[in-house]
Amino acid sequence: MSYQALYRTYRPQSFKEVAGQEHITRTLMNALKNEKISHAYLFSGPRGTGKTSIAKIFAKAVNCEQAPTSDCCCTCDICKGITEGKIGDVIEIDAASNNGVDEIRDLRERVKYVPSICKYKVYIIDEVHMLSTSAFNALLKTLEEPPKHAIFILATTEIHKIPATILSRCQRFDFRAISNEDLKKRLYEVCSKENIKITDEAIEVIAINAEGGLRDALSLLDQALSYSTGEITASDVHRISGSVTATDLIELIKAIKNMDPSKAMNIIDSLTNNGKEIGRIVLDLISFFKNLLLYKNVPNYNSDASIYKNNEFVTLSKELSNQRIYLFINILSEVQNNIKWTNQKRAYLDLGIIKMTDAFELKNVNDNELLYKLEKRVEELEKRPAVQQVIKEPIKEASEETYESDYDMIKKILSNPNEDKKNLMLRGWSTLGKITDIELKQVGNMLSKGDLVCMNDYDMILVFEEQYICRQLQKVENKALVKKILNRKSHLINDYVALTKEAWDKLNEELKKPNAKQLDIEEKVVIEAKEEPISEFEEAGLKLFGKENIKFEE
Repeated sequence: MSYQALYRTYRPQSFKEVAGQEHITRTLMNALKNEKISHAYLFSGPRGTGKTSIAKIFAKAVNCEQAPTSDCCCTCDICKGITEGKIGDVIEIDAASNNGVDEIRDLRERVKYVPSICKYKVYIIDEVHMLSTSAFNALLKTLEEPPKHAIFILATTEIHKIPATILSRCQRFDFRAISNEDLKKRLYEVCSKENIKITDEAIEVIAINAEGGLRDALSLLDQALSYSTGEITASDVHRISGSVTATDLIELIKAIKNMDPSKAMNIIDSLTNNGKEIGRIVLDLISFFKNLLLYKNVPNYNSDASIYKNNEFVTLSKELSNQRIYLFINILSEVQNNIKWTNQKRAYLDLGIIKMTDAFELKNVNDNELLYKLEKRVEELEKRPAVQQVIKEPIKEASEETYESDYDMIKKILSNPNEDKKNLMLRGWSTLGKITDIELKQVGNMLSKGDLVCMNDYDMILVFEEQYICRQLQKVENKALVKKILNRKSHLINDYVALTKEAWDKLNEELKKPNAKQLDIEEKVVIEAKEEPISEFEEAGLKLFGKENIKFEE
């Protein structure tokens, strides 16, 4: 076989060729240059991020004929011999297949012998977390007091399985998942050297599917190269990786947004028939919704991503609110957890799709979306200069005025009306009946049934058809809730009085009389219109069911 896999061909041979691990290579290069070499190192991190490669580079650098040096020369006989695996002083051990205590005891016996060619014997133990407890105990003494000519480099993807006694005897280096930018940069370099024709979108899809592993990225590129007959496209990469194309995801999400589960199921049928795994469909949906949230809320983040340039993606970002996307991600996360432990993966995905298109599930989301839009509208209105003059400047000196009676308040309001403030309040009056907060919903609903007939800077006169509502809204605890609703964004009111329409009509008649300028009206006019007293039972029934839904009989 003359062909060599890309990940082997382009395995880094020196520290300067390593991608995405500068925090580790810089530390090791300084240690080598200053001859501050430890006897044991522990490399931990995701697969394909360079743990074994850096271990071999370190073995070359520490034994290089030009040592002490910060990096291996890659030209001397020792560097070449280690690269080709011809020097026995650098020993690689696969702990997955040599995890017994006998193998480690044998290692302890052999480590005593001095190196044959190099200055140091370097033991690279890969997947060290696979060692048995007895093997770890056997290794412990050697790590604590190794010969001066021995260096141990332990590599693992599961650091939590390493005993604390081992961890405390090693210099630990945590490898990071390689960023998509570093992955794409390296892929472009490889494609340039190999004269591989590939689209920018295909490079991005490979980087995303590699999930931070350069080895996985190069392996996927190798596979795409074998699959494609010409230029490698994003569609080619999606087919060989099992990921879902942006076009299919957008069509699926459109069906979900339009509450069309039948169409959504047909799209999933098509995807599974083409070999897409259920787990991958769920993962790609979550990733797509995550990108929607980022685009909506942090538009400059990852702004060069190809998906951001998709017109349908941009349209979806405008049509789907944050609240709805949160709901979708939560449902998909639940599906993702469930399919880990079952063979009925499709069933859980179907249930998730139905839940995402269910009107009942979306009701609260729709209410929240409406409230959010109304809040934004109120904020815009408050920013207008005319409104600012009415409500913002007076607030600086605003203080609640107390009245001896509701009658005094009415006289004060009618003698100094503020039409601008009244019009401002009326703009949002229709939204009061749509409040979903459990604490405020009932009071908001009662408030929405009234008319704001007059107000001054901070006090209102409200008129209602039903005496029952007047009585409820005049209660101290309900007044506090009304103020909580109306003063949520800014301080708009201090107090109000609630009148029946009959009382308000009588008041208007009095105002038409010759002496109305003095507003010397008998207090009985504004007292609630007389109705037959009701019992506590009847009052509770009215409060619970509403006057229009209940009838009392003897």
